[in-house]
Amino acid sequence: MEIPLSENNLIELKNLHKKIKNKKQADRIKIILLFNKEYTKKEIASNILIKENTVSYWINKFKSSLSIDDWLKNNYKSYWGKLTSKQLSLVQNYIRENIIIDLKQVITYVKEHFEVDYS
Repeated sequence: MEIPLSENNLIELKNLHKKIKNKKQADRIKIILLFNKEYTKKEIASNILIKENTVSYWINKFKSSLSIDDWLKNNYKSYWGKLTSKQLSLVQNYIRENIIIDLKQVITYVKEHFEVDYS
């Protein structure tokens, strides 16, 4: 066991697990609770059907977090693509108003109008 959890931390994690609706966050909590019970990373991965490197990632992230709330935050930033929403709207209009036979037509339209390369 590499994560010495206080009794308060254990209670907080167990209560949070009961309340949480997000499956991924619930899995993260299970990782820490099982690791605290001295399950190996391989056993944890096998029990909750995830990869062992994912278990390691969340254990390390837990160790370096300032709080449980900080650890559970989803800091994922989605990728919105190369076009602005206005440009995307113009592309959608182009597609609606023209018969598109090949994706290359759309790629060419985007390159000519917005100077953005797609392959």
